[in-house]
Amino acid sequence: MSDYWSQYWKQGHLTSFGEEIKGNYQGLLADTWKTYFKSTGDTASILDIGTGNGALLALARDVYKNSCLVGIDSATLSITQELAVDSKITFYSNIKAESLPFDDAKFDVGVSQFGIEYSNLFLAIPELSRVLKSGAKFQFVL
Repeated sequence: MSDYWSQYWKQGHLTSFGEEIKGNYQGLLADTWKTYFKSTGDTASILDIGTGNGALLALARDVYKNSCLVGIDSATLSITQELAVDSKITFYSNIKAESLPFDDAKFDVGVSQFGIEYSNLFLAIPELSRVLKSGAKFQFVL
């Protein structure tokens, strides 16, 4: 499946909706994420599971002023220059949610939109729990 998504992201799509949405998520979906991000404070460290080409992190960077935003995906990503040079965001390609290369209790917030369901949830959820701080928040859209 990651080969499919590697080819998809290589086409330059920012979202998982392809040609249907030319920019980033908008309307209710974007508003839901922005509201969620605002509810977590403005300095949280965020991990985005199945980040794709970074649509959620692009929304998050407008809310978080002094944050560490990290996106992982099992596919090979094709991040836009705008996001690739943003010092607040780090992307990791070819990383599985079932085996995250981060220290325990590193992140304040975990998110995933149309991504975590491609993992083995019996392995990915405990792994996500390991890298989230005690009391951390996690929100996902499937």
